[in-house]
Amino acid sequence: RILYIAFNKCLITEIGAKLKQQKITNLIPKTFDALVYNSIRGHFNMESIEVQDINPFTLSQHIQWFENKPFKLKKNYCYKFLEFCRSRTAQNDGDIHEEINTLFKKEFERKIIRELWDKTVSGQFLTFDGMRKLVAVKHLMNGVIDNQYDYIFIDEAQDFDPIMLNIVLNDITLPKLFVGDPKQAIYEWKGSINAF
Repeated sequence: RILYIAFNKCLITEIGAKLKQQKITNLIPKTFDALVYNSIRGHFNMESIEVQDINPFTLSQHIQWFENKPFKLKKNYCYKFLEFCRSRTAQNDGDIHEEINTLFKKEFERKIIRELWDKTVSGQFLTFDGMRKLVAVKHLMNGVIDNQYDYIFIDEAQDFDPIMLNIVLNDITLPKLFVGDPKQAIYEWKGSINAF
């Protein structure tokens, strides 16, 4: 039983079609975000999840204080929350407040990020970045993937971000094969690193 993980959904669809055509049944292709999504669904015991986007137009729906505030201010806090979600200094749930205190110097910034994170932890506000962070600090994949598969084939390793890599290296103990090409790294703007 081999889990094939890639970052790109188009690649997963293409691989799935080839596997079906060749009648290969022991290789299961999934995007990393699909694994995260399923982990979050299981954690909250939900049939489906509405993945949300954090942006200046919707921020006031989650924190009322932002109602009628300048667009630039809202955009700034959206970036701050993304910065927090993509940070990997917190190794578990207990490290979150220290991470927030380290990343943000102003108490009001900390308050806003904590409020958004509390909504993430409760399942009220789930973005892809927030869900990845939640899976990482709560170790939601710990033991789950190990029980379902024997090996992991990780394609497009150059497109994995630090949080994704942290989960794969620390919460999944199966033998792993990383494949990729650093010269094809197209998500560096989004925080991807060279996993090699």
